[in-house]
Amino acid sequence: MNTQTSKYVAPSIPFIKVPNGLIEDRSLSSFARVLFCTVAYMLSIRGFVPTVGALRIFTGKSSSTIAEGLAELRTRGSLRQYRSCSSGKWAWSFLLFAEPQNDGLSAIQQKRQIPSSRYFAPQSRYTKVKRDLILRHDIKPATKVIYLFLAAHAGKPGFILHPWSIANELDYNEQTIQKHIQKLRKLGYIDAAQTRNANGRMGAMDYIVYAAPTAHRSTGDAFAGDVSTVDASGRGSNNNLTNNNL
Repeated sequence: MNTQTSKYVAPSIPFIKVPNGLIEDRSLSSFARVLFCTVAYMLSIRGFVPTVGALRIFTGKSSSTIAEGLAELRTRGSLRQYRSCSSGKWAWSFLLFAEPQNDGLSAIQQKRQIPSSRYFAPQSRYTKVKRDLILRHDIKPATKVIYLFLAAHAGKPGFILHPWSIANELDYNEQTIQKHIQKLRKLGYIDAAQTRNANGRMGAMDYIVYAAPTAHRSTGDAFAGDVSTVDASGRGSNNNLTNNNL
């Protein structure tokens, strides 16, 4: 019998609280999910109001791609955008919600007075993620979503992280999952090892998911239970640093 020993080495502050429900929402494109994380980070900066221009810089994507992603988030109820015009100048407000709002306000709202921008962060079922990976332009949105999924489920009781099970949950094919996992391994964001039971039979893969790239590597086979938690410095530890799955 194989035991899930995968772990997520959660970051210390600063980090973004990403709702697990958003990570698992197959109705959203990969970019829309990453865009949510980007807006959440921008709203954590005091006095900073997201704009399409700023989002172009942070994501490296075009205005049209950003507009499509924002529309997806508004339709889901995760985002409410407001704007107001005074003396020919537009002011914008972003309200970002961990829990989708069922108010039917999927269009951009124009008002004389607009609310202050804010992220209504999740109180439970979230994963702490560093901004660095989210803001990297050299990592594809799909790769980031797979990283988020691994981080959210590593160490989750009863859940075995295997390419086919991840593919089923995210509605990707298994080959795509394997390709993106290999990319994350090369970048140092995850370690993966093939487990074997006491009889030498191959079991599920064990993953250590890091908050930041690390040179620490687990290669070859590992017996179930042999993969240890590693902190951000790459040192082994027995601390159970995982995501908030409760």
